[in-house]
Amino acid sequence: KSTYELPEIKGRAMVKMETTNVMQMYTMAECKNQIQYNQAIKDLIGQIIEQNPGDSAPRIPILPEVFTSDMFFRFGAKIMPQIMLGLELQDVTIKGIMQGQSPFLILGESAKGKTNIIGVILNQLIGKGIIHLFDNKEMSLYAYKEKDGVEYVEQEDFNFFADTLVKEGEMRRQGYKNALTNNPRLSMKEYIKGLPQEYVVIDDGDIFIEWAGDYIKKNSNFMREATEVGIMVIIAVQPGKLKGFDELSKWIKSATNGLLLSGQGTLNVFPVASMKEYPAMGDGLLFADGSYVKIRLPKCGE
Repeated sequence: KSTYELPEIKGRAMVKMETTNVMQMYTMAECKNQIQYNQAIKDLIGQIIEQNPGDSAPRIPILPEVFTSDMFFRFGAKIMPQIMLGLELQDVTIKGIMQGQSPFLILGESAKGKTNIIGVILNQLIGKGIIHLFDNKEMSLYAYKEKDGVEYVEQEDFNFFADTLVKEGEMRRQGYKNALTNNPRLSMKEYIKGLPQEYVVIDDGDIFIEWAGDYIKKNSNFMREATEVGIMVIIAVQPGKLKGFDELSKWIKSATNGLLLSGQGTLNVFPVASMKEYPAMGDGLLFADGSYVKIRLPKCGE
């Protein structure tokens, strides 16, 4: 023990020099300089692998100290998600949104990283289909307005957006019925896989519900019906604001797939074992049909 506090740098140790007369350091290879030593270690590892054919032991997973979304390519996944969100804390594999997990609810208090995660998602979706994008009050996502395939929806555009979504849903249902005449065993899930990708990405669910107020009276289930035909809905909400009892609010609160970034207050959309399980800043609980894993979230890169 020491009265001095060491910086938290891996591999650093302290030597009590007052009583140390001789100190030896053993290396795995000759060490004349750093470059030669690194190459000698690689050569040694190559010899060991050559002498011991067979499956290698799994590497010890280590979470990166700084994690940005452009680092995803360094990691693998047991099953690659449709949209990558973060790294599982235990095995350090990629986790995210799987095909068909719609609606996907991102739930977190103010300044807990909802817009950051929306950015991580958008960067992966650009160029892969149509994205109906609903921004927050600060217009933090305005830069995406000119991106490929993005339809930036403002309040005056809402009814046109909703009507377009309903028409797309009707076309998909009719297309499925027509496809059944040629293949009676075709499931809706299989049929959807062959359709163009379409997404509704909402960074402030409270604003979206407010804008949808009049439209809900005409068609209260227009969002639910869209997800049933493969249109993915990703919506971010603050726990303290989702208080409505309209059909749209109730549908959002019934989500079983999502990402929890903070406490839920009295909302309790997602079942969490205890208060200790709630994530620290920079982490999240990723839910799939009621169960969850802890993940480390990236900062949004380019």
